[in-house]
Amino acid sequence: LGTLRKLRAAEVVLSTLVRADELAAQVTRATASGAAHEWTAAVARLLLLHTVVAAHSARDGEAGEGGDAAEEQRLGGSLAVLVGEMLRRAVEPLRAAAEERLGEAVKATGWPAAPAASEEAPSLREQRLGEVGRAIGAVLLLQFCEWASSGGGEGEGGGGEGEAAGEGEGGGGLWALEAFVQPLLKRFRYHFEGRRETNRRDKPEWVFAHCVAQMRSHAPLLSGEVQPMLRAPLAPLRAAASQPSSQGAVRERYLRFLSAHCPDGVEGHVTAALCGAMRAKLRREMPSRLAEPPSFCHAFSEAIACERELRHSLRLPPSASV
Repeated sequence: LGTLRKLRAAEVVLSTLVRADELAAQVTRATASGAAHEWTAAVARLLLLHTVVAAHSARDGEAGEGGDAAEEQRLGGSLAVLVGEMLRRAVEPLRAAAEERLGEAVKATGWPAAPAASEEAPSLREQRLGEVGRAIGAVLLLQFCEWASSGGGEGEGGGGEGEAAGEGEGGGGLWALEAFVQPLLKRFRYHFEGRRETNRRDKPEWVFAHCVAQMRSHAPLLSGEVQPMLRAPLAPLRAAASQPSSQGAVRERYLRFLSAHCPDGVEGHVTAALCGAMRAKLRREMPSRLAEPPSFCHAFSEAIACERELRHSLRLPPSASV
């Protein structure tokens, strides 16, 4: 009986690896065609297979101890690692092109210029935002694959604590949000680093006012339009799953991924990145300000006022890094 179980387990492993290899080949062929919607569907099918294998491996680990159970657990874990590696290799070449496409789509909306009330037809704006949403979905799907193939989301509370958004001048978090963060940081550096007239040590309020104004003007777009786009990968994942149980498992895993990488939402992530730039500037200036108590007190009081404005007027969550 033990030998028969081992043979059946070996058959499952081989058929799973063959299926994974077929799906990886589909990703490669779809990538060669250049159509993003085609490789998105192929990647979703391979990711779903990895999710099912990882879930079975986790259940085998909870099934109990003993010779056969321990052997099946090791076999399931090894299979999950192999399929995860095939997934990672299949999607790795896609990231650069997907991020470039997203950057162009975001740039086409006029970001980071303040949104104008009626400069373009609503249909054109809707078309541009639709392209942004599709591009965001593709980049998020690739990052989800990278996270899942590394064991993210497996087991209780999978994925760890994630990465803190906005540390320094870009931070960790979601790859897709860098298309929004980097242009804002470039504008910040233009005004408040170097020899520009706006970069005055005696006017720290200019730095804070700039960042508050940026967040105030962009908050409706970030929270109202971009935030819902974070669920875009769920559509191809649902389409790839034939069973409701598989749909539920991959949906739960994806939501854990979002929670780990963007716990405070899009607006909180972008604000944290801008605040990281402000913190870095204040740290650089701190030695000279400490030598001039009035200058230090002035900057300190303006920083407190800025945080109050972000917390209360823009209603950022308490957990958001400011």
